[in-house]
Amino acid sequence: EKQRDEARWKYWAARVAEKRGDRKRAAALYASILSSDNFYAAHAAARLGKPAQPNPTPLERNPAVVERIAVQPFFVRSRELLLADMRAEAVTEWFAGASTLTDDERKQAVHLAAHWGMHDVAISTAARQGIFYDYELLYPRPYDEHVQRAASQADVDVPLLYGLIRQESLFRRDAVSPAGAVGLAQLMPSTARIVARRLKESPPRTQDLFDPAVNVRLGATYLRNLLDRFNGQIFVALAGYNAGPRTVERWLPPKPVDADIWIENIPYNETREYVQRV
Repeated sequence: EKQRDEARWKYWAARVAEKRGDRKRAAALYASILSSDNFYAAHAAARLGKPAQPNPTPLERNPAVVERIAVQPFFVRSRELLLADMRAEAVTEWFAGASTLTDDERKQAVHLAAHWGMHDVAISTAARQGIFYDYELLYPRPYDEHVQRAASQADVDVPLLYGLIRQESLFRRDAVSPAGAVGLAQLMPSTARIVARRLKESPPRTQDLFDPAVNVRLGATYLRNLLDRFNGQIFVALAGYNAGPRTVERWLPPKPVDADIWIENIPYNETREYVQRV
């Protein structure tokens, strides 16, 4: 019964109703999820012939509380460790300090983390407080110069590239995955070398991939390669970025299907959620 209240369930119930010719029920179900601001809400709007309209809920900033948090010992240490390029230790101090705050203070700590450029910490802290809809705060655009240039050179949309980077690394330039993917766009060093060769550039060292200018440019170019490989189909290209293009080729249907149906049938949970979130 709980699932029946989820946007995912309502969306597919609406798709079934539409297929059966019950347009009134379909429209009502689509309309009921428009405010949920997620993948299914965007597709519901499209089915209704409307543009997707976000429903932001800004997190009010209390400067006095933010300033008071910033001078507490845990957060002073966190800031100094961050400035000393000891990020892992900085994050440890941050969450140790956050555990001592009240709920209202933790909400204000989101603003502090964002101000310090700890975007992954801001997003994580907000999620723990059930804060998801302050889009200016939680969907920032750091490294804008590098992203704009890379998007232009690779001919990919800037919002798409930002969505990919946010999902890949939460804007951590020093991110390294368990599989060895590196940097903002989480490139495997082997993939980065292949992309560089196609650009007729010297292959980057793994250390080079921590440089946002290098990482984002190669990531954007790799995304463009996938878009070209899959005939401009963004959802398929994103799946290929996450799961690998050869894997995705096995998932392609023998004849065309609607994009939402194909995405819902991606057999890897991680990749399905990845595509929807981007």
